[in-house]
This record gives sequence, structure tokens and C-alpha cells, in this order.
Amino acid sequence: MIRRHRPIIDVPRSRLEIVLELIAALGVTGIVICTLLNWMSLPADARVPTHFDLRGNPDAYIGKASLLVLPCIFIVLYAFIAFISRYPHTFNYPWPITEENAPRQYKLARTLIKWINLEMVLIGLWIVWLQIQAAQQNPMDLIWLAPFVIVIAIFGTIIAYFVIANRAR
Repeated sequence: MIRRHRPIIDVPRSRLEIVLELIAALGVTGIVICTLLNWMSLPADARVPTHFDLRGNPDAYIGKASLLVLPCIFIVLYAFIAFISRYPHTFNYPWPITEENAPRQYKLARTLIKWINLEMVLIGLWIVWLQIQAAQQNPMDLIWLAPFVIVIAIFGTIIAYFVIANRAR
């Protein structure tokens, strides 16, 4: 179905959506606080790793000021995703959206976006923490888990959405 023919309706936010949004906002705040507190404790000439090999050893570095970039990126991403979640009628759906199924589908799609936003923020917090740990020369035994956790979290959420949304058609 063409998007311009989709119903534009106001679907109230669920408690789950509100909780997801609040936790994500706290996560963004955590990213900023974690970065600022640790940034001030690092020496001016500290090297911050930007890439790690398969064993978790840093193999590319940049200056301390680069730590301030990630919080800015995550603030913008969080705000953008929170903004677009308000317009579920503009999303791409794998099936037609009708007057009958629009409330269910919009709510499910909006919840998916909230989950992805939360996951993105929590992954961002983990990345910031790992970068700071590496800049402080602390051992990072679990860095090799990062790609697996990211892939499983995001794809698991998307697959769960498609299964639930398909049943709600």
C-alpha cells in the first residue's frame, strides 16, 4: 500500500514505550557522565584506542579529545530516533497497513524503534566504557564479545518484531 494512503492516527504510547524511552535517556546521560568524569582524569597526552584486533588489543589510536565525539554522536542519534518514532505512518512495512491494523502495527513498529534506540544507547555506553578502559590501559578481557552482542541484540529484536507484527496483521 502506498504511504500517502495510510491512516494517520494518534496511537497512545504504552507504558513499555515510556519505560524504554526513559531508560534510553538515562543511558545517554550515562554516556555523557561517564565520558566527562573519565576524560578529566586522563592525562592530556592520553591515547584513545579507536580499533581493536581480534584478540582485543588496540591497534589504532587518536587523541584524548576524541572521547568527546562519541557522546555527541549518541545524543544526536538518540534524539533523531526518538523523533522519527513519532511518525509510524511513514515507516516501511512488509504488508499493507489498513484502518483496521494500523493501531496495532504502528504501536509495534514504534516499540521496535524504542527498543533499537535503547539497544543503541546501551551499546554506545559499553563502547565508551571500553574506550576509556583501554585509554587507562586497563585489561579488557571481554572486548571480543562486542560484535556478537551487537549483532544478537539488534537482529534478535528485529526478528522478534517481524514475528509479532506478522501475527498482528
